[in-house]
Amino acid sequence: MRLAFAITALVTAGAGLVAARPRPAAVRIVREGVVEPASWRARDALSARDRAIVEHTLPSGRIRMRSVGRKEELDLAAFDGNGLPRSDAFAALRHFFRSMQGHSVDVDPRLVELCGTLQRHWPDRPLVLVSGYRDPAPHGRNKSYHLRGMAADVAVPGVSAFELYKVAVKLGARGTGLYPSFVHLDVRDVPYRWTGR
Repeated sequence: MRLAFAITALVTAGAGLVAARPRPAAVRIVREGVVEPASWRARDALSARDRAIVEHTLPSGRIRMRSVGRKEELDLAAFDGNGLPRSDAFAALRHFFRSMQGHSVDVDPRLVELCGTLQRHWPDRPLVLVSGYRDPAPHGRNKSYHLRGMAADVAVPGVSAFELYKVAVKLGARGTGLYPSFVHLDVRDVPYRWTGR
């Protein structure tokens, strides 16, 4: 799920504008931890730690990532103080998510928001990017969300893929695939879960 946030009010206070506390979009627990927009009551089903991450974080927190294939690291604030994407940060993310052949595509802000929220669950560890953008297969169907900048395969050092999968689902990931050493995340419209080989 896209963790959508809205500033509920802007108040003029003395020297300038002060943003009121951000309020997350309502969520509804559907089944087995799937979170979807709907009711404020469902936020109580989240653990206190997860609720704090969802409720008190505009999509402006820093995101720390490390790339497996290139041994590169990234540490940046992808969104500005109003929760809007920063163009310089998204240019760096586009480069960081590039394919092994060096091709790239713009990364969906919802995916960056999801990765940032997931990484903040383990604040002392970077999110490891196993695969971001992938080049189209010469004779394949090419319907992968990786081709559209809407998917990433990720891991967290010292955290099992199953634990990462459970937290990703709990925090609202729409497309989630469990593999032996990583988790596939994507920001598709209709929730879908699977287990890979």
